Amino acid sequence: MISMKLVTIILAFGLLSTMFFSPLNVQSALAATYTDVSVVAAKTMIDTDPALVVLDVRNQSEYDTGHIRNTKLIPVWALPTRLNELNPSDTILVYCKAGSRSAVACQTLVNNGFTDVYNMIGGITAWIAEGYPAYVNYSSIQAAIDSASTGSTLYVSSGLYHEHLTVNKPLTLIGENKSNTIIDGSGNGTIFNVTSSDVYINHFMMQNCGDSSQGFYGVCVEPYCSHVSITDNNMVGSLGVLSNSVRADLGEDILIGRNNVTDCVDWCIYVTNSSSVRVLENNIADNWAEARFENCTELVFSGNNVTNNPVGVALENCSGSTLVGNSFQSNLFSGIHLSRSSNNLIFHNNFVENTQQVHVEESGYINTWDNGYPSGGNYWGSYTGVDVYSGPYQNETGSDGIGDTEYVIDAYNRDRYPLMEPYSPLGDINGDGIVDIYDLILVASAYGSTPADPNWNPDSDINGDFAVDIYDLILVAAQYG
Repeated sequence: MISMKLVTIILAFGLLSTMFFSPLNVQSALAATYTDVSVVAAKTMIDTDPALVVLDVRNQSEYDTGHIRNTKLIPVWALPTRLNELNPSDTILVYCKAGSRSAVACQTLVNNGFTDVYNMIGGITAWIAEGYPAYVNYSSIQAAIDSASTGSTLYVSSGLYHEHLTVNKPLTLIGENKSNTIIDGSGNGTIFNVTSSDVYINHFMMQNCGDSSQGFYGVCVEPYCSHVSITDNNMVGSLGVLSNSVRADLGEDILIGRNNVTDCVDWCIYVTNSSSVRVLENNIADNWAEARFENCTELVFSGNNVTNNPVGVALENCSGSTLVGNSFQSNLFSGIHLSRSSNNLIFHNNFVENTQQVHVEESGYINTWDNGYPSGGNYWGSYTGVDVYSGPYQNETGSDGIGDTEYVIDAYNRDRYPLMEPYSPLGDINGDGIVDIYDLILVASAYGSTPADPNWNPDSDINGDFAVDIYDLILVAAQYG
């Protein structure tokens, strides 16, 4: 006879088995080991966490037809033998076509000690349905351009493409990564020939175009094209002969921004007979010739690093231009070369160790070299004046960061208010030349402090009221980017 105590134990064991080992609870236990997220949440993770690892577990052919930017491809069937390619401590977002293979991959990861794993529900199918970009490995980018509808966007996968592209309709072309989405001209021809207005070219590496003496360039904007943007590209001659990075003629509203332009054999940027040209935040360094602008009006040349070229920037017969916030350093002949150019505003630039800071070719052409007092003019590494007085008329004792005597360029051009220290933008707390998230972090770290506090940072006190507070955050936010 079975004792009552044994019956009780058996019943209790059965109850526990039902609670912990039923199919429903086994599934719940497994699901709890990683986190399911929607495509909207996944997009937020990708946009806000630069260290996030995005893992595509489909096959290569699926990946080539469209994938999320900068993802790592490891097919789910190969994952168990390639776990060493991933770091168990990284945050990993996994996706596939619709979500089933990614769930298997997530479980494989957590079973092997990965602790921060997310499964994107719905996969790339849901991602595209939400309107988010998918990068395609095209067999021919030109064929994709030809078949694209006017005004559409082409997302080009990383890879090496040997092509010469003609963009003859309003389009946006975005490379997956400007380090490895490479358009190679094979030593001849122009890489991007733009014959239409409303064209945007972003995040490509351009190399090995033909010789500019034969009319070939990295990007050539044909006459009468307007609203053309060339941004965030690498144009690096050391990876192939790039005779000329950007050439534009008779254009209007041309943006050349945040490009890395180095080691070019011919003019690195050459714009003629154009108006409303913006050249912003480019790195123009180690080239064999200058950025050159001829017969241009309303040029804005701002935030550029112009280093170690024969000439930094040359203006010929230009007027109404603004050159502000640039660094001209170690250029062989001059930082700025002016020929028959007048009525240009040039201030808040840093001129350091150029053989000649500014060369004015012809006498009699007058430009403005400061933004008045107290904004000031430019920083000149060769300036020998002192800062004893303050005020625009030097009638008060006390330094104000502006030299007491003018910096003379020639008889017609002089900086009335030369800066005593290199210029950096308002809110650029760490002095890297741009107001960005790192400056906000520095303000946040010192937030609420005064000079008596251990976390006080005087550089974070932007408005000078001896307190790091909301007003300083507002000033950084206003200059952000």
